[in-house]
Amino acid sequence: MDVRTQNARWLDLAADLVTLPSATMPHDRLLTELSATFESLASWHFQDVDGSFRFDLSHPVLGLAGADLDAWSRANRSTHPLLFWFQATLDPRPMTIERVPRRLVPAGGFALVRELCSPYGLERQLSIPYEIGPSGSRAFVLAQSGEDYSADDVRLARLIQPLIALISRQTTILARVHTDHDPVGLTGRERAVLQLLSEGLTAQGIAHALVISPRTVHTHLAHVYAKLGVSDRLRAVALADEHGLVNRSTGAGAEARPNQVVYDAPIDRGSRGWSLAVSEGRSQTNRELGSRGSWCSTSLRHACAA
Repeated sequence: MDVRTQNARWLDLAADLVTLPSATMPHDRLLTELSATFESLASWHFQDVDGSFRFDLSHPVLGLAGADLDAWSRANRSTHPLLFWFQATLDPRPMTIERVPRRLVPAGGFALVRELCSPYGLERQLSIPYEIGPSGSRAFVLAQSGEDYSADDVRLARLIQPLIALISRQTTILARVHTDHDPVGLTGRERAVLQLLSEGLTAQGIAHALVISPRTVHTHLAHVYAKLGVSDRLRAVALADEHGLVNRSTGAGAEARPNQVVYDAPIDRGSRGWSLAVSEGRSQTNRELGSRGSWCSTSLRHACAA
């Protein structure tokens, strides 16, 4: 696998997706792209503390459908090695089953994965969580048979993860704006910044919410001010409210979600792992985007202006 080439392709994909003012996480598009990138089955997992979950596949698996899929997923989640890895280490970086130490997993955990997944050629798995917290989690999981995922596969997954988290953050924020009306032509990223600005967040707070740098936030604000024809945040928010571009009824506290994006983990005994994820995710993104003239392409420069 050419990690550099695939990472550049994902940077361009992220550029396209954050440019769109969409309030819906593009699960289907991401499943298709992940499946093509890793030449594997890709699935999207949603699990909440109340026991509710969802399990979507990039393409059908022969013999795995309907009630069988539901029962298979419930049984597999109860002792899944990757779930125990994330719970024990609080390290949200992408991980494969075969790399999980046996001592962390209850007896029979690995055997159950083989029993349930091997008949379908899905026993080797690579998880890319993008939200994880006390109330549940959301992750994309890749699966194949034969050899475990390579070091390059894991490295690429760790480069892709912050891009998925970035897209998730933006769609979550845009979902708070209950209209598609936009008379000034703001990009999705600009609308997200404007919404957070209307909620009273500072540039630093907006940067944290969107997993970008404060400098990038100021660049977006300059573009927003120019499109609105204003020169300060107060006038920008007032005009945006007048045109229905923001939801002023949403307070700054609305940023919190039942499931926190991986970069928002609380500081505790496992904070070293979480901090590493922040450092690696942001530094690779900023480094790659900077070296390619702000996110690798013209479209991404307009989208992110890093």
